[in-house]
Amino acid sequence: MKRLEAFFVLLVGAAAAIPGVAQMRSFRLPSGAEPLFGFILVTVSAAVVLTAYIAKTRISKLDSRIVLFAAPVLFACIFATFAAQIWVTNLVLVEHSFDESKSDEVVFFPLYLSATQDSLIRSKGGRRKFIQTPPYSPASVADLRTEQNVAGTVVTLVFTYALVVGSTSMLFAVLGFYALASEEDDERQSAKSSSDAAVSSPSTASTAN
Repeated sequence: MKRLEAFFVLLVGAAAAIPGVAQMRSFRLPSGAEPLFGFILVTVSAAVVLTAYIAKTRISKLDSRIVLFAAPVLFACIFATFAAQIWVTNLVLVEHSFDESKSDEVVFFPLYLSATQDSLIRSKGGRRKFIQTPPYSPASVADLRTEQNVAGTVVTLVFTYALVVGSTSMLFAVLGFYALASEEDDERQSAKSSSDAAVSSPSTASTAN
């Protein structure tokens, strides 16, 4: 149980160290949606590690070749989901600055726009160019927001974030429990060898006498 607790702490800590997690929390999202990311981090990590713990018997019986094949696949999933998160985040959270002496400001841009709005933004050269081209400004983005597209955008951000945390946690869970199972097998074999040696020692001594 102590090993499980230590592994769980390591897993959550590793998930929290994912590049972009702290940055995501630093942004201001509509309707105070930032706590959702902390909730997703804890619940998804816990769900994955508990699922892996329930299935640890099956994980321990996996052939090493399967584990070595699954690890790169999970790494590829992590890379794909992280790339998706970066792409979505860059579309939604647009940085801009009119004054080079000041730090960039972040504007929350809805991900889902109407065809007319999308054509307008494309004609200006993109989202950043749109808010930097008069007569438009960052305040103009407020006219593009609706309850529906804001909610859909936040859900998309949370979903891609959950995929990143889930795939990373799954990799740590599978490899972690497989390593723990291998270590336990080695300890049992070592204990058995010591027990066999202890049993055979008196027999050897009796024979010698």
